[in-house]
Amino acid sequence: MFGFGTSLASVYDYIYLWKDYHKEARRIIDNLSELGCTEGVLLELACGTGRHLEFFNRFRCMGVDLCEESLMLASFRSPQASFLCQDMRQIGYKESDHIDVLMLLFGGVSYIKPQELRTFFEAWAGLMNDDSVLVLEPWYEDVQEGGFLQAYDSDELKICRMSDVRQEDHQTVMDFSFLIARSGGSVERLSSQERLWNHPHHKIESELQMAGFKCVRKSEGFSGLKGLWFLQKT
Repeated sequence: MFGFGTSLASVYDYIYLWKDYHKEARRIIDNLSELGCTEGVLLELACGTGRHLEFFNRFRCMGVDLCEESLMLASFRSPQASFLCQDMRQIGYKESDHIDVLMLLFGGVSYIKPQELRTFFEAWAGLMNDDSVLVLEPWYEDVQEGGFLQAYDSDELKICRMSDVRQEDHQTVMDFSFLIARSGGSVERLSSQERLWNHPHHKIESELQMAGFKCVRKSEGFSGLKGLWFLQKT
């Protein structure tokens, strides 16, 4: 159990405890197998605490994220994987083997500005093998505005996350407020803000095509209407 000085990274997995990461990873693995991709180098951008990566045992896994503490938690889960703390827009990947699977899930593509989409995809395409696969879970084109509440409850720890969601200048703006209570009676408050670009999905697909990717499969996303795309480098 974490103590005072709690970071958002240490709270994240409690808030998303409802997600079945093993089931989600299994869906991706099954689709990759059907596309003939069963091993090699798998790199996840914006990997967070590595909840998906721990299930890709047949691949040589790497993760990239801006949050150093998230990567520390990810390394505990997947000690066989390697992790790099950097902005995914700044290519720093220097492995001798090129990438066989590139993953960008949970709307992570919406951290990229609209005018930077093509150059972002082109840069990573340059590090991918022929016939490699990009797995992409886009963000919403439109979001439901309003206030939302998520909670985690146990005898030792209670977490409440209140979210104020709005659209502003083609972005989803989410203001988060956290209350964290422990069994000893201590209460801590945290806050953060996320801004994600609401890219039209046809715009993302167009930029992907210009960057050298072909969408070969689309399926239902892990949550809501985002979708899950599988694209091959052409």
